[in-house]
Amino acid sequence: MNFIAHLLLSGDHPELKLGNFMGDFVHNRELPLYPPAVQAGVRLHRLLDTFTDNHAVVRQAMRLLYPAHGKYAAVLIDLFFDYLLARHWAEFGPESLRAFVDHQYDFLAARQELMPKRLQERLPRMIADDWLMSYTTLEGLDRALGYLQRRVSQPEQLEGATGSLQAHLEQLDRHFRRFFPEAQAYARRQQAELLNPQNGGKG
Repeated sequence: MNFIAHLLLSGDHPELKLGNFMGDFVHNRELPLYPPAVQAGVRLHRLLDTFTDNHAVVRQAMRLLYPAHGKYAAVLIDLFFDYLLARHWAEFGPESLRAFVDHQYDFLAARQELMPKRLQERLPRMIADDWLMSYTTLEGLDRALGYLQRRVSQPEQLEGATGSLQAHLEQLDRHFRRFFPEAQAYARRQQAELLNPQNGGKG
């Protein structure tokens, strides 16, 4: 899953949400430097990634993309599922998508100093360029994929990715709508366990 999904699945606990947002930027050796609830958020991020990567429905969705995009099918599913989440936001989100995204920007900007340095440096550009909303349109996905192509070892395997989304949209949409309610339920269980380990283990 990508940024919008992770933020939505964090619930309302501020430190848990911060840790979840930072999940890809925090190394294991750095984890003890953060407050316990932020550490729990980082663990939540990793648990959600593992849940997603191993989910049977997500694997079915990735198989649609393997022929054209090979090893980058998983990366594309992360982006495409944010696009599909935006399509169905009224079903899953607590408020309008625009309002949700603006609230997340305010939340993150107020906590920028607590983030790892490379994320501190990236956050102002993320907000200025409205990265979260960029994943919600085909034009925005094209821009995000262009940026990604400059960073990967086989950029040619990302060519035509939005075309693949459009070609498989009906099937991908069906897979997403089966998967995401299960991800929401899983996230709620993990939040409870991570924040109250004496009641459910450490996740």
